[in-house]
Amino acid sequence: MQHPQSLLDELASFDTPTICNALEVLDDGFCDYGYTKEPLMCAFPDMAPMVGYAVTAMVATSPPTESADVLNARRGAYYAAVAAAEGPKIVVSQDVDGARGPAASWGEVMAHAHQTLGCLGVLTDGAIRDIAGMPANFQFLATCVKPSHGRLHWVDYGQAVTIAGLLIKPGDLIHMDCNGAARIPHDLAEATPDAARGIQAKEEKILNAAKAGDQAQLLKMFGAENP
Repeated sequence: MQHPQSLLDELASFDTPTICNALEVLDDGFCDYGYTKEPLMCAFPDMAPMVGYAVTAMVATSPPTESADVLNARRGAYYAAVAAAEGPKIVVSQDVDGARGPAASWGEVMAHAHQTLGCLGVLTDGAIRDIAGMPANFQFLATCVKPSHGRLHWVDYGQAVTIAGLLIKPGDLIHMDCNGAARIPHDLAEATPDAARGIQAKEEKILNAAKAGDQAQLLKMFGAENP
C-alpha cells in the first residue's frame, strides 16, 4: 500500500518515540508488536528520522553451503527486486548468523549501491563496517561493527523477517531514527500525525512545568498531592 509522499514527510517530522506513543493511543496492542525491542546501535545519531517501505532479505557471512552459481543468481535477483520495489525504501536485512556471526553484512559499497536504487537506510540485526565511507543521508541501525565482510551471501529475500524482536514483511511502513524502529500499520498511518501532535501537546505542558520548577503544577498534572 502506497501513501502520499506528503504523509510520509509528515510522519518523518516526528521522532520514533513520538510515533510509538501515537500508535499506542491508536492501537492498545501496539506495544506487543510494533517496535524493535532489542538493543541496536545507530550509525548516525544526528540524522533526521526516515520513513519508507520495507524491502527484506536474509543474509549470512558464514561459509555458504550452496554453489557459487546459485548464490550469484540469488544476489542478482535480490538487487532486481530492490530496484523494482516502490519507494522510498528501507532495507530490512536479517543476518541469519545473528549478532555473534563472523563478519559484517553491510558496508560502504552496498550502501552506495542501495542508495542509488532508492533506499534511505538499513535496519539489520547484523554487523556493519566502513562507517566513515557511508553515503550522506543513509542511515543504519545495526548491532555492532566488524572489519570484514566474511563470506557474505544472500540466503533469501522478499519474505517476512524479524529484527530485534520486530516482525517486518515486504512493503511494511517503517519509521526509524537513532532510538530504534517502528512499524506503522498502513490503516493507522493517516491518523498517526494528529495522534503524535496530541502527545506532544500533553508532554509540552509537563515539560514546561518541570523546566520552570513549578512543583505544584507538576504534581497536579500527575494527580499527586503537594507534600
